[in-house]
Amino acid sequence: MFKQDLELGKKIEHIVCDHIIKKKYPNSFVVEGYNKEFDIEIPEKGITVEVKYDHLSHKTGNYMFETEYDGQPSGIEVTTANWWLQVDKERCIWIDCSALKYILKDIRVTKMGGIGDSKCKAGHLVPTNRILYSPYVFVCNHSDIIKNLISKL
Repeated sequence: MFKQDLELGKKIEHIVCDHIIKKKYPNSFVVEGYNKEFDIEIPEKGITVEVKYDHLSHKTGNYMFETEYDGQPSGIEVTTANWWLQVDKERCIWIDCSALKYILKDIRVTKMGGIGDSKCKAGHLVPTNRILYSPYVFVCNHSDIIKNLISKL
């Protein structure tokens, strides 16, 4: 399952970069290979973006912000990105990474196992409404882009 999730994540990064970000910043690109610091670079602005796709949030009512994988820091703990982009089946949620860390500071970390994944992970489970209605986030409804392209994956 981890390998499939990783492949899906890379596809989502390319969808976001090619169909959303490049429309305004054509020099933007997805960092190829393994890079835990960020996923997309926008040279025109000198900023970077970490992209996470949460395909279960519509069922669970929570977003998961990973902090650890297989005993090693990951996700929000290691990113150097300026922006965190949380993508679900209907929208893109842009969050300044320092603001996201502020939102998460009082939310306990939960350990969990992934479906079909033998490695343990940990992260903050946050009710979707707490993120969607936070004054620190910018929610973009890209349902036409996201739904159509993700459904083809």
